[in-house]
Amino acid sequence: MSYILVIDDNKLVSTCVALELKGENFRVKTAENGKVALSMIQICTPDLIICDVRMPVMDGISFVRTVKSSDNLRDIPIIIYTSLPDDREKKLFENLGVSNYQFKGCESQLLIRSIKQTLNNKYSGNE
Repeated sequence: MSYILVIDDNKLVSTCVALELKGENFRVKTAENGKVALSMIQICTPDLIICDVRMPVMDGISFVRTVKSSDNLRDIPIIIYTSLPDDREKKLFENLGVSNYQFKGCESQLLIRSIKQTLNNKYSGNE
C-alpha cells in the first residue's frame, strides 16, 4: 500500500483529497504547510507527495526546492495541486523536477489517474 502525503493549508481540501485516496486504498497523511511536511518526511518517507503552492510558513515552491535539493528526498515524486494556475510557476516546477501539475477542482479520477501513473513510473524506473 503506497503512502501519500497531502500538503495543503485548506483543511477541507486536504481532508477531501485524503478521503478520496483512502477510498483507493492508499495510506494518507496530511500536513498544513511545507515546514510541517518536511518534519514528517524525516520520520517516514512517502511514496508520493501532493502539494499546494500557496501556503503560510513554507509555500509549495520553497518546499519543492528543499526536497529536490536533498540527496535523500529528491526521488520522491511530487504532484502540484493548486487552484491558481500560473504559467511561470508551471515552468518553474517542471525545471525543479515536479512529476505532474493538477488543478484543484479537477475530477477526482483525474488526480487519482495521475497518482497511479506517477507511482507506476516510479516503480518501473521510468521517472
